[in-house]
Amino acid sequence: MTRVQVASLFVAGADDTDFASDARRLYAASPAKDKTLEVLPGAYEHGTQLVAARSSVGRLIENFLRTR
Repeated sequence: MTRVQVASLFVAGADDTDFASDARRLYAASPAKDKTLEVLPGAYEHGTQLVAARSSVGRLIENFLRTR
């Protein structure tokens, strides 16, 4: 993790407590200058369901990639 220097996006659902905690730890440990942490209300699907077309998380990821 200490060598990752590219823009990084960390996303988790607040109700996914283990994942939300992990996302916060990864964000804190990341040396990237351009990094974003999004802990969204609720719980979210995982894998490809997380980034399904028209999902709020999918749009968040698309916007992150589009602006970098």
